[in-house]
Amino acid sequence: LIITLLLTGLLAACGGGSDSNISDPDQAVHIRSFTVDGSGAVVGGKTPINPAINGGAFQVQWEASEEVYHAEVWLSADDVLDTGAGSSDIRLLSRNCGILLSSCDRTGDYACRFTSENKISCDTDPERIITSFLDAVPKSAYLVLQVCNNLFTKCETSPVAIELQ
Repeated sequence: LIITLLLTGLLAACGGGSDSNISDPDQAVHIRSFTVDGSGAVVGGKTPINPAINGGAFQVQWEASEEVYHAEVWLSADDVLDTGAGSSDIRLLSRNCGILLSSCDRTGDYACRFTSENKISCDTDPERIITSFLDAVPKSAYLVLQVCNNLFTKCETSPVAIELQ
């Protein structure tokens, strides 16, 4: 009985054995903002991305509600992300944020590039050839941010309308 009381007292003194600074791995992650800075001002609700302006450089930036989560940026023909087999959506960037040596925490900010050879790359992720996606130029499309909790049980998406020129 005395040992049990001592252990209970030690646990209580140390916070009861739980750490409120460690997030619940099943907690939902929410997107607070997602923006794309393209080749110029937004026109008709679409951010232009043009390989002939600034070497095709554009920037994706976001803020999430949690420190630790998984984030992906996709190129999509519509504003609904489809990652299933046969989908034409193309993943451009994938990051585990908030972990040791990660390049993102609650915020992500990555340089991307669209080339005149119909290739897109973001940060150090592999360059993607999007010729089959570009059935017309200019092409109205979306960049879609998806964030998921540590267990990938709760995900949220946010689209930004773009025009590939």
